[in-house]
Amino acid sequence: LANYLAKTATAGDCILLSGELGAGKTSFARCYLRCLFNDEFLEVTSPTYLLDNVYTLRQGEIRPDHEPFQSADHGGFPDEVHHMDLWRLEDASSRSFVDFAHIFSRCVSLIEWPDRLGTSLVPAEHLRLELQYEKEPDLDQILQADDLPPSSRIITLTPIGASRWQSRVEYLRRLSEQQDLQLSLLDENDEESR
Repeated sequence: LANYLAKTATAGDCILLSGELGAGKTSFARCYLRCLFNDEFLEVTSPTYLLDNVYTLRQGEIRPDHEPFQSADHGGFPDEVHHMDLWRLEDASSRSFVDFAHIFSRCVSLIEWPDRLGTSLVPAEHLRLELQYEKEPDLDQILQADDLPPSSRIITLTPIGASRWQSRVEYLRRLSEQQDLQLSLLDENDEESR
């Protein structure tokens, strides 16, 4: 999922990452960035204390099969990827340290704990990606395996302002059916999409 979304990364893409602590939000961002930069060793850490980790993109450095989503209203190569963790964002005054207008128009944003952003700052077009445990994981099993079991997460995608996301989400729907993935697709009204 992260690989495909990274492969089609486009200026203005905003992915809101929700889920319980430890559900895989930072792991998703790490995979996305490593895929986009075509660097499996790229150091991607949680931006919890910094608020915003910025990764600058240069066209020669990204994966050779990168195919940015293009349409009449969208497209283009993103300047940067902003991986944000808003967990520590307490009030509106803290939001002034980040130029959201620039980020949401020229960059890609991966935002953990997006509820702290407030509805007025969220761009009209974005992809909500919610990670949930299928069942409460067995901590002993996780520690022994050093990872969650593959079928332990359910991912729900909700494209808002669907024109930017429509073809990409439709592709993911077909992919999830072929590979028997635990992926739910919702429309803007939080109803299951067909």
